[in-house]
Amino acid sequence: MALRTVIAAALAVCVRGQVTLAAFDHVAAGPRSLSLGNAVVAAGPVTWTAFENPAGLATCRANSAGFFYIPGLFGLAELRYSGGALVLPVAGTGLALTATRFGYDLYNETAIGLAAGRSIVSGIEVGCRFQLNRLAIGGYGSCAAIAVDIGIRIECSGSLSIGGVYSNVTGSALGASGEMLPQELTGGVWYTPIRDLRIAVSAGKEILSAPELRCGVEADIVEWMTLRAGIIDNPSVVSGGCAFRMENIAVEYGLAYHWILGATHAIGLTISFP
Repeated sequence: MALRTVIAAALAVCVRGQVTLAAFDHVAAGPRSLSLGNAVVAAGPVTWTAFENPAGLATCRANSAGFFYIPGLFGLAELRYSGGALVLPVAGTGLALTATRFGYDLYNETAIGLAAGRSIVSGIEVGCRFQLNRLAIGGYGSCAAIAVDIGIRIECSGSLSIGGVYSNVTGSALGASGEMLPQELTGGVWYTPIRDLRIAVSAGKEILSAPELRCGVEADIVEWMTLRAGIIDNPSVVSGGCAFRMENIAVEYGLAYHWILGATHAIGLTISFP
């Protein structure tokens, strides 16, 4: 068990960024983001927007709930990741509650967030997310910190939008050690060249890390099925996935493959309700 714990910790560092400043480095939340190479910062409003860009909540028109489960990053059960979101449009503002958990009994990261997005003028949306992050390590104790993310999304036309997020704008740090939570600036575009085809391109830069380019594409093959594919350049990851819809329910699957570490699988469920 001790050896497996060490391996899990080492892999966590490798797959969550080449330079890790602290816990809570960004991992794609849900199969949609995973399968599109996490290039979704400017994407249109869906339940997963609560994790991706709080500004996108401004145009969410329906109540919805989503849940995702990753049984283990690259097949390692100690690196399992799960979470959920509840999205509620209220008086012209999109509100969302989010919760995630990463890790296992001896090492786990939990986060609870409250996000809101609103249109300030036609076509320009802004958003903010407050998130309580708690890290617990068996035999060592726990610590927590609140971080604030801000986002913007601009609909340039009916087929093109741009968006950006600045995570941990407050520069929050974990515990007495003063180890800062990751800060990342991400920007991207979301383009719909034809009705049933959408293309996403984004770039992210975390402090002390190399920039990361992300690309994704999704196509509605038939009314009830969507296929997706994506790629990330740093580290090199290819991805794909699908979604199946039936009235107000969608079941999703995502797969990401690292050429050294192997495959990560994700499943998700979203439900819209009155």
